[in-house]
Amino acid sequence: MLLEDYRMTVTPPECLPSEVFVTATIEFEDDLTDLLPYLNAELGPCIYDPDVPFLRLNRHGRLVVFYARSIGIAGLRDEEDARMVFEEIREAVNSVSLRKDEIEPSTWSLSEVKPLAVFKLLPRTNCGECGRSTCMAFAADLANGEAGIDDCPHLSDEESPANRRELLTLFGQ
Repeated sequence: MLLEDYRMTVTPPECLPSEVFVTATIEFEDDLTDLLPYLNAELGPCIYDPDVPFLRLNRHGRLVVFYARSIGIAGLRDEEDARMVFEEIREAVNSVSLRKDEIEPSTWSLSEVKPLAVFKLLPRTNCGECGRSTCMAFAADLANGEAGIDDCPHLSDEESPANRRELLTLFGQ
């Protein structure tokens, strides 16, 4: 089992020490380098750079960054929240590790998606049904992995099948 022995440090963000949220850094001896493409395939959409190597994603409103021998998590309430989120991440890492033979690894990166390319495929109604004030704001959140295609009710298979297919292709799905 991976990530059994680790050291967690919980601190306020360096750039905003008065912030109400904290960040956690988890360091361990296991090397996740070879697992990152599999995590990318399973946990995406992610920003992935095999040269560094690192994998960045948003998970339940928190920024999670995987490195070879550490994981950083931002947007946490407190140390208890950090432990709970890390346990969830550890379960996901171990699940992917156990199922590696069944998963097609992916080197695709969310950084390849540009907000303007996403915006062009949206209905551009600025209806707000996605929870954002404009379609451009939704496009930016989608390109950053902070929103999902299904968050826009106008991108259903019935209403916009061609645009939905094109967006899925753009996102490597």
